[in-house]
Amino acid sequence: MEKLNIQNLEVKTNTYDTNNNEVISAYDTELKKLRALARTIFITLALIIIISGINIGFKDSLSISLIWTCMIAGTLGSTSSSLISALQRKANGWETEDGKKYPIDNTKNPTDDKREMFSQRMATFFLYRPTLGIIAGLLIYFGMQSKYFGDTGLEDPYKVIFWSLLSGLFVKSLIKKLKDLFDNLVGKK
Repeated sequence: MEKLNIQNLEVKTNTYDTNNNEVISAYDTELKKLRALARTIFITLALIIIISGINIGFKDSLSISLIWTCMIAGTLGSTSSSLISALQRKANGWETEDGKKYPIDNTKNPTDDKREMFSQRMATFFLYRPTLGIIAGLLIYFGMQSKYFGDTGLEDPYKVIFWSLLSGLFVKSLIKKLKDLFDNLVGKK
């Protein structure tokens, strides 16, 4: 596809849509795909949140063991965090594959625009981030079982579930802190 340079902004050339007899911008097509992708991600994450919440709420009726409940709680927290991040990025606008941001912030040079926007590159992360909650839930479960966090063990399952949910919400920070801790232990820093 040929590109034109207009006022320091590269623009893809338009194409002709024979079905609707109209000219369609290549960026309009990409933005439509991004909107559809965003809807799919929002619905998928919302369904994971609903199903996780139901499983935790009915854990006793469904005879779900505490370790599984911790993994589900971590997934619920991580999925919630992922949905919030995706919604915030969507609220900021769209970023195309070539790095162009819409809406354009006319007060800034395009290279200085640091807004985090919804993009196709982030879509995979939004969908896989809930799996990180499983790790967070397991860390809390085994940490409390080993009494690493003090004398508070598994005697109160609601505390364990609470901490699993919380660790899922902040799983990115948790993993970064654990990595820093490990680097300090093995002398990388």
